[in-house]
Amino acid sequence: MLHTIERRNKLNKILLWLLLILLFLSCEEILNIKVPEHSPLITVNCILDKDEPIQMEINSSQPYPPLFDTSLTIKDATVKLFEDNIFVEDLVYQESYQLRNAYSNYHSLNGFKPLSNHSYSIIVTAPGFTEATAKTNFPEAVPVLSIDTSTVLTKYSNYSIKALECIIKFQDPSGKKNYYKLGIKRSGKFTECDFQGLNCKTQIFKKTVPCFCYDLNAVYFRKSPNIPGSIPLEKEDNEYWINEVFLSDASFDGLTYELKVLIPLPLVDLDIIPGDIKGNYSSKIYFNLYSINEEYFLYARSYFTQVYKKNDMFSEPSLVYNNIEKGLGIFSGTSISVDSSIVVTVHSGVIFN
Repeated sequence: MLHTIERRNKLNKILLWLLLILLFLSCEEILNIKVPEHSPLITVNCILDKDEPIQMEINSSQPYPPLFDTSLTIKDATVKLFEDNIFVEDLVYQESYQLRNAYSNYHSLNGFKPLSNHSYSIIVTAPGFTEATAKTNFPEAVPVLSIDTSTVLTKYSNYSIKALECIIKFQDPSGKKNYYKLGIKRSGKFTECDFQGLNCKTQIFKKTVPCFCYDLNAVYFRKSPNIPGSIPLEKEDNEYWINEVFLSDASFDGLTYELKVLIPLPLVDLDIIPGDIKGNYSSKIYFNLYSINEEYFLYARSYFTQVYKKNDMFSEPSLVYNNIEKGLGIFSGTSISVDSSIVVTVHSGVIFN
């Protein structure tokens, strides 16, 4: 009798599931939506750093119907650069290969470097595209007052790792909106040879240092090492493992602010590329505090939100802010305050439970 009741209950459950499936399928309707065709737009990616050479990405946005197996880089654009509305020069396209990565951008043929207290604008034209324009200026740099460090333990991917806790202190100017970006780099060496392994040259360079950040005021902007401006955030990534931190002074206007970040020492060691000095050695850490425009902050925040929520079907749509007239992307200036007082000994970092 008991077995008969169990079989009857199982049969009832199966029938119930079949009924639910049929009910769900009966509510499903296929809608054919025709997406209107649209032409691609010029996309600009350029952050001007005071007293640094100009590097500008010029790409095409993806049209509809989309293009596959086709580079979206625009190589034949005319890029006119202006300082205080006075023509400076046409930027030229160049392809280069450095540290095993390929780069393509427009730059100044004469080595022109933007200065503070000036405004800059561009006019970009290319065959088959609508002319795009943009303008920007440089905010005043805010100096780093001090950096305090200590070695701590932190969690990363279910492991405990050693990290350098860094507290960056700066004084926010009062009475106006201020925006900041923090980037951390380390010094290193790289030896590059020709295809025969000859004619080797050793170069000194600065490489990005990954960090963790738990600051509630921070926007986290993760960059791919190969694609400027992209922030792939996959399931195995943590949203707080980042390359840059963006801040608005909305909650600390006019106050002395302390921004805390953690530099994971094992990840810094793994970041060493072939050609770096092996074994224990001292590497200087550079803390770059940028004063940025509101347009750059809005671009970074909206871009991060869109990419981070790309797999969340219930999230609200997020449009990426841009300041390119009749185009897409970002053209903005930054002013930097650098502190390089931290020297850390890098060795084979051991990750332990």
